[in-house]
Amino acid sequence: LFESVKPGGRLAVIEYDEGTKEFRHGHGIAHQTVIRLLRATGFQLTDDNPNWPGHAYCVTFRRPKPARVAG
Repeated sequence: LFESVKPGGRLAVIEYDEGTKEFRHGHGIAHQTVIRLLRATGFQLTDDNPNWPGHAYCVTFRRPKPARVAG
């Protein structure tokens, strides 16, 4: 997924968290699991809204731009 997002590009995940009826019925992924996994691949967390409508949460990430080399 990281390679599919251009440098500087953004990614949003809207999902159901643990403890919701949707999660209990097989839909969703734990909020903190999404953050942990996407940070581990190199994405930077830019926004975290745990109170998205419909019992969901929304997290947004950015793929960092490569560092510029002075020259």
